[in-house]
Amino acid sequence: MEWRIVVRTWIFALVIPILLVAALPQDEPKDSPSFTRLGVMTIREGRFEEGIKLLDKAIKLDARNGLARYWRGRANIALGNMKEAVADFDEAVRLNPTDPTAYVNRASAKREMGDAAGADADMKIATVLGAEWENKPVAEKGREVSLTDLTAKLVDLPESEVKAENLLQKAMKEVNDGNIEDAIKNLDEAVKERPKDAEAYLYRGFSKTRLGDIPGAIEENNQAIHLNPRHAMAYNNRGYAKYTIEDLPGALADLTKAITINPRYYEAYANRATVKDKMEDYRGAIKDLDKAIGINPKDALAYFNRAMAKWKNKDINGAKRDVDQAVKIGPELENKYRQAIDKIRNSVR
Repeated sequence: MEWRIVVRTWIFALVIPILLVAALPQDEPKDSPSFTRLGVMTIREGRFEEGIKLLDKAIKLDARNGLARYWRGRANIALGNMKEAVADFDEAVRLNPTDPTAYVNRASAKREMGDAAGADADMKIATVLGAEWENKPVAEKGREVSLTDLTAKLVDLPESEVKAENLLQKAMKEVNDGNIEDAIKNLDEAVKERPKDAEAYLYRGFSKTRLGDIPGAIEENNQAIHLNPRHAMAYNNRGYAKYTIEDLPGALADLTKAITINPRYYEAYANRATVKDKMEDYRGAIKDLDKAIGINPKDALAYFNRAMAKWKNKDINGAKRDVDQAVKIGPELENKYRQAIDKIRNSVR
């Protein structure tokens, strides 16, 4: 079975002191900008569920609030709610069509859902928009306000926070281009600017995993979890790191924690199924994949992995049905896993 390491590669939910929220007026916000401000600050502290509820109110009051949709999308990715995140970024892109940030975040969510083509298309647009921005005259740049600019103004970001955000943006670009070592350098600088940002550690952990530095990746995720104990994706990614060094009980515990935080985190179900398959708990793997497919029925790899688990559990007919569905959704799997697919199709009950 194939594992998917999931990282919120383009998400920058910043961890900042709670004192900032305490500085807000104590009265209940009454307009969309006020709910947006409080929602963004809550998300930046890592309290994603609470932030989403506040942004729900902001959007209800103003359906054209692109910044609220953008940040709600970021929070949804943090919780593993990729389908909801894509829907939010669709609206953010529609309302802010020239800002590359929304495209990049939507690409991240699409990639986690298995929509590689959609993710690549979004990244191409983001690259073009970024290049156009760089080539604009300074005077023209000054007349345009990006989502990052709006966020900085909304929550009064100090210069160090803005610098750290820009470093994270650069790191995202480097990872997307495959320049992992350059990404880590940017993240090292981002951590210096903002040492309590769980996202920087999460992202650096993902980068170290890509380089094969598993102990380093585990330590980075440990730090992300220390800063935000409800960081579902950090548990998921640490689970992957533990899986690679054969710490199956540890991986199982981390993935279960990720699911406890967000019971609709389908990648965590799919990844826990991989661990259970390795532990020869095929029935448990099938149940987890049932949940993953129930949440995201367009995930071809989940059907393929369930087919393998069913085949190992002697459910040949069920395995054949799942293989056919996997190939129907993802035709590229036919060649990628041809040997395994042929074995299942040629099996006799």
